[in-house]
Amino acid sequence: MRLFYNSNKVFLTVIITILLISSTLIIPNSIIQNVLAQINSSSNIPLASPTLSCDPNSPPLASGSTGPKVKELQQDLTKLGYDVGPKGTDSIFGPDTRTAVDEYQADHGLKVYGNVGPETWASICSSLASSNNTNANEIPSSTT
Repeated sequence: MRLFYNSNKVFLTVIITILLISSTLIIPNSIIQNVLAQINSSSNIPLASPTLSCDPNSPPLASGSTGPKVKELQQDLTKLGYDVGPKGTDSIFGPDTRTAVDEYQADHGLKVYGNVGPETWASICSSLASSNNTNANEIPSSTT
């Protein structure tokens, strides 16, 4: 029975990793790490902790854009400490997201124009990588 249980844990880890690689599913890194920690908590099998990656070649975004890439942008800005408004990550590039982008661009010496092009994406990805390296060994504690 133990072998079957461990096989299921490995299978779940593989599935989670595949989903993380897919650009169609965006799950906060803290949730993924928490799930992996819970899966791994009763076994001696070490499981990798996949991290979400930012794509500096993401498509340009501007006011009025909608969809998963806007949600990713909003999540990235939030992780970096920028307020995307009371609706949070709603997948709509509205005035609050525009303000957060303007603030990010100003804070990082970029041209402030409110759109997210290659230069801004590259800067955001670099900032996230620096942030992830700083917190690389932190795993959220379980609330159960």
